[in-house]
Amino acid sequence: MKKIGIITITDNNLGNRLQNYALQEVIRNFGYEVETLQRGKKNSSLARHFKYLIKKILKKKDWKFRKFDKKIYWSPFSLAVQGDKDRIVENYDLFVAGSDQVWNPNFAGTNDDVFLTFASKEKRISYAASFGVSELPSNLLEKYENYMKGFKAISVREKQAVKIVEQFENCYAELVLDPTLLLSRDEWDKIIKAPKIKNKYVLKYLLGEDQSACNQMIKELFRDITVIDVKKLLSGGKNAIGPAEFLGFVKNAELICTDSFHASVFSTIFEKPFVIFDRTDKEKDMSSRIDSLCEMLSLQEHRYSSPDFDLSKVMHPDYKNTNISLEQEKNKSFFYLTDAIEN
Repeated sequence: MKKIGIITITDNNLGNRLQNYALQEVIRNFGYEVETLQRGKKNSSLARHFKYLIKKILKKKDWKFRKFDKKIYWSPFSLAVQGDKDRIVENYDLFVAGSDQVWNPNFAGTNDDVFLTFASKEKRISYAASFGVSELPSNLLEKYENYMKGFKAISVREKQAVKIVEQFENCYAELVLDPTLLLSRDEWDKIIKAPKIKNKYVLKYLLGEDQSACNQMIKELFRDITVIDVKKLLSGGKNAIGPAEFLGFVKNAELICTDSFHASVFSTIFEKPFVIFDRTDKEKDMSSRIDSLCEMLSLQEHRYSSPDFDLSKVMHPDYKNTNISLEQEKNKSFFYLTDAIEN
């Protein structure tokens, strides 16, 4: 049985924890042993328990993430420990970089580990890796070209990411689904933590700076219904949530208003009414991942900026075509992953 190591973002972020879990489960379902490599300094069990208690007391959000992390199969080795790297290479047959914005130049450009440079080319593949940007800074092009040429097989999450990879000579990238879309609704239902709220509610999860369009729509059309803001729930306190609670809030909402990629993904999985708002942060367009998602799964009518947007249709969505597209894309993604692992 092959043993596979996942290298991904391990911060306390809803999307990256959920995609990490999903990729792990998909690989396990294929019959392989899989672990996620640590990227920080290792702690002794006593020190780790002490830090856990402190976080639990000071910030319930971190506790909820820590609880979810028990679902992840963690490697005993860390890439941050120089002495571990030789053992890492010896103990795993293959390494997978991804998913999520693991190759974002804003925080990956100086970290060779996310490009698997510690391993030979035969042991390096990516799954649904994202650059998080529409184009790379010119000063990083040569560096990224060398990174891409070091992979046996590359798959990415966005069409724009395909263009980024294939601008380099002899580099090819497969467009695949985010791993969260590879698990069925029933599989996600197994780990959901349902919210305790009894009233109907609109779920708002906006990461961008400009939230005026969303706020105005809610004010005009949903003034008599509770609005739950995910960002406030992520800020800590007694009502703080983690990934499992987030899934519960999405599944049970009357409507989801979001500019988040993964909120859009789970709204689709649970076949919910949802509206996607455009997101621009600090003069950078953040829409490429949403563009690819909507195009691949026929979700354009959910975009607030689309000429096809009709809230009455959004509130009574027909997911027939989306589900057909999803099954087709899942088959392509499964084929890529099994082929990349075996060949």
